[in-house]
Amino acid sequence: DFYKSSGAVQKEAYELLQRAGGPVTLPETPSTWDSGYTAVADPAAQPDGIVTVLEQISADFGRMEADTKAQEETDQNAYDSDMKSSKIEKARRAKEAEMKT
Repeated sequence: DFYKSSGAVQKEAYELLQRAGGPVTLPETPSTWDSGYTAVADPAAQPDGIVTVLEQISADFGRMEADTKAQEETDQNAYDSDMKSSKIEKARRAKEAEMKT
């Protein structure tokens, strides 16, 4: 940035466009701020609201963890089976090559 601001390095066209509009000005009350917070939890039902959300997150995490562990075990078994088959095939080919020579 120092070299470009000194004028020694030419600025690209896209660099000039970023400053063309000037700073962004927001109205006093933007349209996105005209309603209250509406999330999963009911503000009137606290503390049950956040506890319910945390319990759901915990349940989702537990399910995802169990699925991941099961998938990892399946993948490991498939890998072990493939490696065993490869070792057998490698030994067979080595013996075949030895008998040809």
